[in-house]
Amino acid sequence: MRTALLSLGLALVAGCCSSSMRGVVSSSETGGPIRGAVVQVQGRTTVTDPMGFYRVQDLECDDFYGVAISAPGYPLKRTTVTAPAGAEEVLANFKLDPVQGQQPQAMRSARQAQQAWAERQRLDLEDDEEEFEVFEAATGE
Repeated sequence: MRTALLSLGLALVAGCCSSSMRGVVSSSETGGPIRGAVVQVQGRTTVTDPMGFYRVQDLECDDFYGVAISAPGYPLKRTTVTAPAGAEEVLANFKLDPVQGQQPQAMRSARQAQQAWAERQRLDLEDDEEEFEVFEAATGE
């Protein structure tokens, strides 16, 4: 009886498999990496680094993995990744399409900074014009 249980335990352990998935999440529009994208595989979640790199470890070995990727300015992407037979690590890169009418966060931030700078310049010019008009009225020139 003990031999049968021991054999069964060894068979179960030998049948267990652990895999990982890694890759890069990037913008389909710019080709640049997407920092802070959330990648979920088999209930395990990770966040991409500044270079868009992610790694999900300790996955159960499977032929197919359901993957969900989300990031600000991009719609949720759900896809299935096929694992090569016997692979201990799966390489899967993802390209996300920006939401129409929205720009990715980094682009929005840069554009907002440019717009704020332009608005300050416009206000500075208006102030200069007002000061000039006051000077003209006071001096008659």
